[in-house]
Amino acid sequence: MNNAASPSENSPSLARPGELISVIRPAMATEFEVLMPADVDREAPEIALEALEWIRTLEGIFSVYRSDSDISKLNREAADGPVRVDPHLFKIVQQAIAISEATAGAFDITAGPLVDAWGFTNRSGRKPSDDELAAALQAVGYKNLELDAEEQTIRFKQPGMRINLGAIGKGYALDQAVAMLVTSGVENFLIHGGQSSIVARGSRRPGEPGWPIALSHPIRPQRKLGRVWLQNESLSTSGSGKQFFHYRGQRLGHMIDPRTGWPGGDLLSLTLIAKVAAESDALATGLFVDGMQKATQFVEANPGLGIVGVAEVDRSSEVEVVAVAIADERWEPFQQSSRDLD
Repeated sequence: MNNAASPSENSPSLARPGELISVIRPAMATEFEVLMPADVDREAPEIALEALEWIRTLEGIFSVYRSDSDISKLNREAADGPVRVDPHLFKIVQQAIAISEATAGAFDITAGPLVDAWGFTNRSGRKPSDDELAAALQAVGYKNLELDAEEQTIRFKQPGMRINLGAIGKGYALDQAVAMLVTSGVENFLIHGGQSSIVARGSRRPGEPGWPIALSHPIRPQRKLGRVWLQNESLSTSGSGKQFFHYRGQRLGHMIDPRTGWPGGDLLSLTLIAKVAAESDALATGLFVDGMQKATQFVEANPGLGIVGVAEVDRSSEVEVVAVAIADERWEPFQQSSRDLD
């Protein structure tokens, strides 16, 4: 995610017994997968395939790595005047701005210049000069996005701006795919994009409270920290467990706070549960840079959300795991240092 984790980083792993059907397609620089019980209707796998193909269509609209995509055209032209965009691009930008407002700017789809300035775009982290940081901050700010709902246009009010949907695009695409599956009558399934963005509907098996998701250690992914049951919800994980460098004794990760221009947060990873994936993706990013205390306050003030924060202990491989607003019967910590907050 940008300001975000890469698709494979800090990912939950999916418990999958042998009786599941899997449908997989590549998109958005990762693999999207639908898992369904083997006793689903015969048409369900084909419906899942159509849903995943639709995600690939959305990639053609949202990808900044395709010069012919709608978002690339927008980034080239919107500083010169309003640009009419695809309805899905307009809608996702609207959603992103709403979450920016809700998080007081901790989430911001215009933060790309800051990620560049810190060298994280090409995975060579470095501290930028004061002038470089100031120039990048000039080009960042969701409040400089001007939307016209009637004309379906977007304009950049500041030169040098650009949009990157890496921290919300997978979630939006998953929500679209979920809607297709549900509308077609598929009731029990799990769909994910690179395992860092997950939506679960119904249950894995009759009598189970949803789908079990194992959360991994941010730095040592072979270690599982706990398991959460997900049902009719989404789960997203953001973190900086792998992309970071040390500066004057301080660990600086690639999750940039768009308000200050500096790497934010006091966690290795943050997993967030919400009702829809676009929201869980974006909030996981914004609340990560806000830190655990503010993330806890946000979740407690917004019913229907839950988080699991993973913090480093004394620059060692040991971590503290804190679950907030997740019912005891849904969250099972696997290590003694875990603790739960209601």
